[in-house]
Amino acid sequence: MKKKIYLHIGYHKTGTTAIQTTLFDHQRLLEKQGYYYPTSSISSIAHHNIAWELQSHQKFNVSDGSLQQLILEIDQTTSSSIIISSEEFSRLTHNQIQKLAQAFMKYNVTIIVYLRRQDQLLQSIWAQTVKDGKQKRSFDAWLEKSVFKYIGDDPIYKNARHKLNYALATKEWAEAFGENNIRVRVYDKSIKNILKDFLTACDMQDTSWVPDPARNNVSPSIKTLETIRLISNSLNSLPKNVKHDTTYVTLFQSIRDQANALGWNTEKLNLITPEIYSQIMEPLTESNNQVAQKYLGRDTLFVDDSVPDAASSFDIESLNAKELLEVFSPALEGIIYQASNVSRSDMIKQQIIVLSHKLPKISNLISRYPRLSNYLKTIIRRFS
Repeated sequence: MKKKIYLHIGYHKTGTTAIQTTLFDHQRLLEKQGYYYPTSSISSIAHHNIAWELQSHQKFNVSDGSLQQLILEIDQTTSSSIIISSEEFSRLTHNQIQKLAQAFMKYNVTIIVYLRRQDQLLQSIWAQTVKDGKQKRSFDAWLEKSVFKYIGDDPIYKNARHKLNYALATKEWAEAFGENNIRVRVYDKSIKNILKDFLTACDMQDTSWVPDPARNNVSPSIKTLETIRLISNSLNSLPKNVKHDTTYVTLFQSIRDQANALGWNTEKLNLITPEIYSQIMEPLTESNNQVAQKYLGRDTLFVDDSVPDAASSFDIESLNAKELLEVFSPALEGIIYQASNVSRSDMIKQQIIVLSHKLPKISNLISRYPRLSNYLKTIIRRFS
């Protein structure tokens, strides 16, 4: 009897972390239900390493396990149902998907994919890149520069378009694994417990043991995101290796935490205006309907097509000096602490000097707020 593989391919920003955390933390409970979550090829909590191997990606780490090692582990387990999960699979090309299908030929494979309304997906992706200090553009500018060209009919972008065109994306997986082996789930607010929904899609009969998903992630407001983007833009001249340094990560994590502590994140983020909704969703309506009809037996993919009348807005110029000091001071404290515990102090020094000189609002505060002035002087004196 062939073993059954449930291959969860994402998409990104559809509750994948919550799903994978539960699978990783409750492997014994899964095994009691007859399911197995392999340890080979896991990077952090999911099987990203397999996708990276197929892509020949620089993130692939042979010590985390290869596709062949994963297959060996599957063959050795006594469990008949296997769950493999990584949103990185959704990035695979046609040829890479075919290669994966060949490797899993001796198993019965079911593809599980969660699809999110594309406008909401794009908003979430933009917000994540801002949170990480990697996004310099506003949401509108980012859409214009990096997104809209993939939605239209320009043949230049044909190979990339399928990431937003769900009909094309599911077609590639269906060609490799069979249309009857594709299970589409819609990621929206109707899902109360993403973990139970996922395991139900994996044909698990008893999900009573599944915990409620933790709600540790607080969504940042437009005020928080614009403040981070302001500071991120001020660090434009930093070399790439500094931007990947742990100090850079610490800086933005601290700002996010402090903004939340100050109550900045009470307003729900919405950047989708009726105009933006039309620009994104109208060209994709036909493909979305095709997916709905083929895999869900209904006319429309997304039941909720509502759009708020007004988008979230925040004028960064309205951020007063006291607020900027409150949100930024803990970040400086964290950098001072880290500076005494790491050897790469030259990067920290460069980072602080650039920040203090290129961010006008911070520089202007030095003479008006002794506390901030002392932080900056302490840092610069430490490395002078």
